[in-house]
Amino acid sequence: MSERNINNLNPERIQMRNKHFKTVLENADVGFTIFDIHQSRAPFIFVNDAFLQMTGYTRCEVMGQNYAMFYGPETHSKTLARIDKALGEKNPITIDVLYYRKNGSKFWNECHLYPVFDNSTLMAFVGLHKDIDRVVKAHDSFKSVINDQEAKIAATYEFFEKILKDVQDQVDDMVSATLAFEDNEAIKKTTKKTSKNNPSLFSNILNKGKKLQSILNDLMDLSYMSTGHIYLKPKPCYLQNIIDDVGADINKRAETKNIAFILKANALPSRAVLTDGHRFSQMLKNLAYNALESTKEGHVYLSIACKDISHCTLSFCVTIADTGQHKYELYQDTDLKNCQCLKNQLFDQQTLGLKLSKQIIDAMNGEINVDIKPTQGRILSIDFTFPFASEFTGKKNSQQDTYGKKILQLR
Repeated sequence: MSERNINNLNPERIQMRNKHFKTVLENADVGFTIFDIHQSRAPFIFVNDAFLQMTGYTRCEVMGQNYAMFYGPETHSKTLARIDKALGEKNPITIDVLYYRKNGSKFWNECHLYPVFDNSTLMAFVGLHKDIDRVVKAHDSFKSVINDQEAKIAATYEFFEKILKDVQDQVDDMVSATLAFEDNEAIKKTTKKTSKNNPSLFSNILNKGKKLQSILNDLMDLSYMSTGHIYLKPKPCYLQNIIDDVGADINKRAETKNIAFILKANALPSRAVLTDGHRFSQMLKNLAYNALESTKEGHVYLSIACKDISHCTLSFCVTIADTGQHKYELYQDTDLKNCQCLKNQLFDQQTLGLKLSKQIIDAMNGEINVDIKPTQGRILSIDFTFPFASEFTGKKNSQQDTYGKKILQLR
């Protein structure tokens, strides 16, 4: 509007508009306040009835006061500091503040403060206020129920964890005793006549015990994943031995599906590395098993290739490739490489084995890369860096100490 039009406005008309505007504010359902920021105490110059009902004060008691009259011992000082900062910088702010009514009861006030300018000159601050006490209490109550349920679930898993651990110890003792018993020379003589087509009693016991061990290990991992008690247990181990063991196991399963399994280990060092060999092997097997399950024809490929060898560390890449048909929501018609959504779908929405493998990779500071072509299969590669073991020289470096204390957090 031009200056000429402003000067020609009827003063009575302006006064009528202001009166109507004031009536709207007075009858509003939300609390409305105006305070003078230019005075030292920033006193209220206007409050509506909704705000007075919210706080329990009369207009005479509030006018000339400021927001400090509603603060109490539990009003957080950091909240007040944020408000003071916004007012000092002439910025709007929305914040939840714990207010106290005249009768001493407290409630949560959803407070919106806005600066009002006239040609870049700050005139006043206005406040919109809403009692959200019921919402906050409902949220706190819901959160309390969730926390109670989580505590009960955690306690249940811890209970089963203890039981499973006791059973696992007994099975481990049984397997160890059977192995020792079968190795006994006297026993070998009595079972010498047993043919290959008629396995010995001890072999049957041993095989069943190992299967039971595998089942218990899976149950223990489920319990561990729910209570966050999985730890890496680094020991000196040789990657070549781990790869040979994993390759033999996967090859047997591949043969049952008539799938070609290709294993390649390039120039692995003869020095021992410090890692949790059991968890590393478990991760490789889980990923390879998943590749086999997804592959109906073609091949599954597992390789470990060295990338860098220093005096203290070994950097290498594990690659698992297959020709399976992998179905990923929203991504079935597109070649995908290394996107976070793809990684999430691969590890978070499938089996316990894959979820556990992801946690092991993270705990070992592995870096995952995924490449999927819907018609050609998937290539999964993980980069690792392990410290070399130096226990044989009686030394212990800081990298080993840090790695040894790495905890696999699953919650």
